Amino acid sequence: GLFVAPIAPSQSAQVPTSSQLEQNVLHEMNVKQIVELTSLDRCIAARALDVASGDVEKAISSLLDGVLQQQDFERKQAVKAAATQAAQEAQAALVAQAAQQTAQAAQAA
Repeated sequence: GLFVAPIAPSQSAQVPTSSQLEQNVLHEMNVKQIVELTSLDRCIAARALDVASGDVEKAISSLLDGVLQQQDFERKQAVKAAATQAAQEAQAALVAQAAQQTAQAAQAA
């Protein structure tokens, strides 16, 4: 997570220091940048940024790795589904062909 400096007792009104405000603004800008570049959800972008300790490039690359893994998984699932469907269609075609040959043989008899 982010390091938050402890507030001295004299600052009882808990006014964030200018550097804290700058950090918050910077964090917000970085999250926006990640969202724009990856078109992922803001929460996901913010979490990735925190995990990467505020390093935008690191956050983006880790997110893209995750996205690529997800796409790869989906692609493999799609290929598997297509192969299954093709096999089923081939099977159906063979059955139909066999039925046709049986019918032809019956006619010839």
